[in-house]
Amino acid sequence: MSPALRLLSPLLVVGALGGAPGCLGEAPRATGRLALDVAPLSLPGIQDATYTLTVRNESGELVWTRQLTSTAYGDGAGSISYVGPCDADDDPSGDGAATNSVELVVDELVASGAPLTAGADYINPAPAGSPVTRTAVCAPDVDTPVTFDLTIARRAQQGFFDVAVSFDDVFCSAKLDCVYPDGPDADTDPDPILLLHDASGARARTVVLGFACTGGVGADTHLYLDNLVIDCGASGTTTLAPLGPPGLKGAVPPLVFQHAVYQGDEQLTSGGVDAHKRYWNVAVGIDEAALPTADVCTLTARGTASQSALPGFSPAAGSTWPVIAWSVPLNTPPAQTLSCGQYAVDGGAEVATGYVAGAPFAWAYPATALTLLVANANATTLTDFEVPVSGAPLTALTTACPDGFKLTAGGADVPYCWDQANGECSATETALGLWMRVPTLAASAATEVTAICTGAAGASPGGDVFRFYDDLNGTALDLTNLWYDASHSGTLSYAVASGYLKMRFSVNGCCGHMSLRHTIGVSERAVYENRIMAEGTSSAWIDVLRMWPDSGSEYIIADISNVLNAHWCDRCGNPSGPCYVSSTGQGISPGVWNTYAMVKYGDTGIRAYYNGTQIWSRDYACATTGFGAGISSRTADYDMRVDWARVRNWAEVTPTVTVAP
Repeated sequence: MSPALRLLSPLLVVGALGGAPGCLGEAPRATGRLALDVAPLSLPGIQDATYTLTVRNESGELVWTRQLTSTAYGDGAGSISYVGPCDADDDPSGDGAATNSVELVVDELVASGAPLTAGADYINPAPAGSPVTRTAVCAPDVDTPVTFDLTIARRAQQGFFDVAVSFDDVFCSAKLDCVYPDGPDADTDPDPILLLHDASGARARTVVLGFACTGGVGADTHLYLDNLVIDCGASGTTTLAPLGPPGLKGAVPPLVFQHAVYQGDEQLTSGGVDAHKRYWNVAVGIDEAALPTADVCTLTARGTASQSALPGFSPAAGSTWPVIAWSVPLNTPPAQTLSCGQYAVDGGAEVATGYVAGAPFAWAYPATALTLLVANANATTLTDFEVPVSGAPLTALTTACPDGFKLTAGGADVPYCWDQANGECSATETALGLWMRVPTLAASAATEVTAICTGAAGASPGGDVFRFYDDLNGTALDLTNLWYDASHSGTLSYAVASGYLKMRFSVNGCCGHMSLRHTIGVSERAVYENRIMAEGTSSAWIDVLRMWPDSGSEYIIADISNVLNAHWCDRCGNPSGPCYVSSTGQGISPGVWNTYAMVKYGDTGIRAYYNGTQIWSRDYACATTGFGAGISSRTADYDMRVDWARVRNWAEVTPTVTVAP
């Protein structure tokens, strides 16, 4: 059985008070006073607590240090009160603030008439040589409170699956097992855990991480875990999110042939009352043939628990909170076999309790979640479809998950990005809305997208959401993956700076093309859109975006220009055919950003939009293999600026988003 940890909550408050005179016979040295208050320890049977408090000035010089006991300076149950000086005169940084440091060491805890043994009875968050330190500005006439918020983990006599008993604080158990204890067989070796099924259908080597806690009768229990990371050094890293809902989560090649998450509430009571014991276990199937022969693979993770939910999945800022850390070497090169054994919490360094100040965790259980319904009224299934979320669903989402969220649908991740004021989409949260890419939207049906609240933002850059995306915020144009220069009859000059692409053609005429390395297939429905500004206007054309069918040497240019507002040339089957112009009054004004879009709504049909308003529609029947897209500059008189460009999927009826009842 694994030992358990009890989480306790003492509180130390330090405040700077009024001034005090200097020493006789020398120039007065400005001093202040510190009032130290340690709250009683929430630990049954505590009769005394001993602390060492040390104050140093900004230069690191000792102001004073003293060992204090709660029987002499408090209530005998861990609480102390003490007033001592601080140095308000020492300011080597010259910033006008004399910053003193206060160090706290926990020397001894006494319970039931005997000292508790650090490392055996409890985990000391502030042992000698490693104090908990806070800083405060010492001023003669200003009170400056400083708070030490410590939570002490005490060993409890509770096994990993033992029955919970009545208590006020949180008990936790943890382990990591690669083998079972030796079974009733002829050998004396532990038996390997064969739990999950590999690709052949046989049960194969499995590593099990166990984590269970209880907040006790009358309290709740909240569990927190980070991702499991298997770091094989130069041979690579595998990351596993221990995210519900429970069940099999799939393979992560080459090392993990399957992994599974198990979460739940144990049906335990104490005195007939729910003991609120929750567990969060992860099984990881390791393909031993994929283990490296030169590198050690180490599995790491972190976990903790609390009676009430931790805002942002993080202990309060400035707190010192107990955390269980897993760090288990799985193999011993060059052998390609698991060599790990059984590891109980605080039985060694592999699964050990430590302390961390305010570090957020990735996941929580029970996880707060919100379900969105994405209705697809189209008669066809939509794949990898970008869906906007705004209004009431967005408000419900950010209200339910103020600290961040992860989106999933059908067990697959749903990447999302936030709308920005200039039309870009990025990982920076705004109130304008978001775009999410849903893997599959069934025809004439509603698909559930689950938002799982996390302790950190989970948005992605726009490139993870849209078919094609470039916010042009870098320092150079990506001519390898995103764009290519197809200019002719002159030279196209271009540069990326200040968050946009600047283009100018060397002559007035046709044409300097900057084309997307992205083709829209004949049967695909898509939107190509961008944000454009012209620095000036002239009689020359400026093509804000182009879409053309790839049909041998024939092509179509569909332009939106400063004078010839909607211009298109039909050369399909009629190379000498004329150009057609539709003047709509939707032109470019110098120095003004406008958003343009071309929608491929049929196999060969195209519509053009200016700031969301449709200005024309044409059908180009000569497309054979698909449509290209790009931007053209036709003038040497002024620069054209492109803020961003993207391609997304399109459907006749835009899917709608509501909150599931």
